Amino acid sequence: MRTALTPGPLPILGEGEILADVGLWWRMNTEENALKQHTLCKSTDLQPGEMKQFQLGRRGILLVRDESGDFYAVGSDCAHQSAPLVNGKVERMWVGDIVGESRPDEQRTVVVCPWHNYEFDIATGHSPCDPDRLRIQTYQVEINGDEVVVSV
Repeated sequence: MRTALTPGPLPILGEGEILADVGLWWRMNTEENALKQHTLCKSTDLQPGEMKQFQLGRRGILLVRDESGDFYAVGSDCAHQSAPLVNGKVERMWVGDIVGESRPDEQRTVVVCPWHNYEFDIATGHSPCDPDRLRIQTYQVEINGDEVVVSV
């Protein structure tokens, strides 16, 4: 674990790049800014296919349990126009090889925005329609005993 006196390695810079703010780098790599674990709920509180919103300070976290029972944590607001994703739905991502034909993907799950039906992959946070521009934050989730713990 890093301490306030032993920050992480300096970033690797490309040719011609300079580290403009050493103080910012120091603050981002000290123990006080390390990820903290927060217990959100019991693993039995969410059934497969359900989601629940939590507030950690000013950060909204959407905890999602996919159909196979795995837990994922993502940002709670849509990247398009900040709709509350908790009012949307969780479903398998729809894919197709031919125009006009689609089927649910067996391995990828999305949360669907209630306002404009934007989808976000719960594992990556990326929107399949525009992965470079539309993305929601993802968070690491662990199960400790019967508690669901997120690192923020």
